[in-house]
Amino acid sequence: MPRYRRQVAPGSVQHVVSRFIDREFRFEADGARDEYLRRTARALGRTDWCALAFALMGSHVHWVLRAGSRPSAAFVKPLHTGFAGWLNATQRRLGPVFADRHRSITCEGETAAALVAYIHNNPVRAGVVSDPADSAWTSHRAYLGFGTPPAWLDVEQGLRLCGFAATPSGRQAFHSFVLSRVGQPRSLELSGGDLRQRRKDARARTSSPVEIAAPSVLQRHESFEVDTPIVAPEGCVIRQNWRGPPDAILSAAAHAAGTTLSQLCARGRTREVVAARRLALLTWSRYLSRPVVHMARALGIAESSAAELIATAPRSLHEQAAALARALCAT
Repeated sequence: MPRYRRQVAPGSVQHVVSRFIDREFRFEADGARDEYLRRTARALGRTDWCALAFALMGSHVHWVLRAGSRPSAAFVKPLHTGFAGWLNATQRRLGPVFADRHRSITCEGETAAALVAYIHNNPVRAGVVSDPADSAWTSHRAYLGFGTPPAWLDVEQGLRLCGFAATPSGRQAFHSFVLSRVGQPRSLELSGGDLRQRRKDARARTSSPVEIAAPSVLQRHESFEVDTPIVAPEGCVIRQNWRGPPDAILSAAAHAAGTTLSQLCARGRTREVVAARRLALLTWSRYLSRPVVHMARALGIAESSAAELIATAPRSLHEQAAALARALCAT
């Protein structure tokens, strides 16, 4: 099955997660983290992406990145290909190092600030340290001004993203913000742990070829909500995968047009009735991919008449039909 091209908006904040194969702790090799970060400078320098924060855990990697116009693979693939070769040579092993493709999750606004705190607290959740400032595995110490950060890490932009200034007091306030979230458990939404199932469910809701944009995470008080947007290739109509009866469409169309189900299936040709028939036919055939003949029978009209009603439907009715199809699939 072909892979789908990722849809990521340039300028958006992305949480990119990569795991070692079989969840192995491959970073435990001497100098492995230093080598990985050394190669980061070269890989980032060839893209228009910007690194804002990171966490190098024993079995996986977290990045907070500002997206550029090129795909995220332009950064991740050369970095991981070169590092995997170095790591295998160092550990005298063969075979794949990273599992599958990296995950990419969009986090904006206060969710982005929560994300930086979340990955900086990863060593604390892992039980390696009790204070995020004690770990050299993340960018937290760079945010606090301990030492000179690598040139490719935009600490000032990361602090602004979280709502803090790049001043001694601002850095201390950021540290307090991260500490206030030190007890936060692992977040399936922020880490994209169920991303594969979400993409599968999103595709199952359609009956046409679609691409899946990077899921967006929004913070709602103390919890997170994930939206998995569907994007159709240019010129392709998104059709929902719904298998209900024609009567459900007819009732909804009659209500939307201000008429009744009995009038819809009678011989009348008032403006409201014709509009309701067009809406039912469009929703059923164009946006739910069901055979026109079934809805024509339900309406008591010829298939040729149904086809003519569809062909002459205005653009505004298409938008209404698409919205009705989405609403039916959401129930």
